[in-house]
This record gives sequence, structure tokens and C-alpha cells, in this order.
Amino acid sequence: MRSSTVAPAFVAMLVIVAPVPAATSRQAPHIAASASGSGYLRTFTVSVSKDGTPVRHAQVVLSATMTQPMVMRIFPGPLPEVRPGLYRTQVNFLMFGDWKARFDVSGKGLVPSIRELSVPVGAFASPAPVKSSSSHTVLWAIVASLFALAAVAGFLIVRQVRR
Repeated sequence: MRSSTVAPAFVAMLVIVAPVPAATSRQAPHIAASASGSGYLRTFTVSVSKDGTPVRHAQVVLSATMTQPMVMRIFPGPLPEVRPGLYRTQVNFLMFGDWKARFDVSGKGLVPSIRELSVPVGAFASPAPVKSSSSHTVLWAIVASLFALAAVAGFLIVRQVRR
């Protein structure tokens, strides 16, 4: 009986004396994101650093959502690392509009973080404030009128075919 009481006491001593592993310090990375290109095609570049040092082997995932004129989503995909701390990919957007790119960044020693970037794509994106001449205003009015006429004509043709 005596040996059965010694064994639990010895195990308890080992548990108390055993060293406690050091806590890993995780911190939020610094994320800088940019988009370049024109038309439907954009190149996204993301820089990830921690304490001023580039973060290697981070997981950087891009997803994009159209916010105007309708709602549409591009499914998430990873950005490959092109050099330490620098991640890059190209996206061919499905249609013109206002898009919001979202970069989810995670990795060893990092607090998962998010960076968002507005991406106006093409003719129907909300324009940046610029001075426009009256000829541009007239051109936009003509283009808008042609689209409206095409929509009405398409509606009438479909309606006529169904009769």
C-alpha cells in the first residue's frame, strides 16, 4: 500500500517542477496593398511586414466583391510570394463597377489580419473627382441613352416573341 501513495506524489512533483513552455508572441502584421492596371485586368501587390521585417511564408488570400452597380463576388484565392514579404497576383474582373478587394493575412507568429482596398473597374465605376469638359458630359449622356434604348428594345423583342 505504501508504494501506491508514493507514485501519485512523485507524479505530482514532476508536474509542478516541469518547465512551462514560453508563450509565443503573436502580433498584427503591417499590410500595404495596391492595385495597378486598367480595363478588367488588375495586378495586386501586397507587402507584409512585422517590426519592419518582411514576413516570409505568410498566407495572403484575396477575395473581391462588387459593390456597384450590382453585387457580385470573386471567390478567394491565394497570392504567391514573389520575394520575401511581397505577394502578387493578377485578377481579371468579370465586369465594370466598383469593387472592394479584401486581403486576409495569417501565418506563424501573426494575428490574422484584414486589409481592404477599393478598386474602381472600367467605365461604370464611380469616377475619381476630375475636371470634365462639357464634351465628356455630352458623350456620357449619349452612351447612357444608347444603353437605355437597347434595354427597352430588348424588352420589347422578348415580349413580342412570347406572344
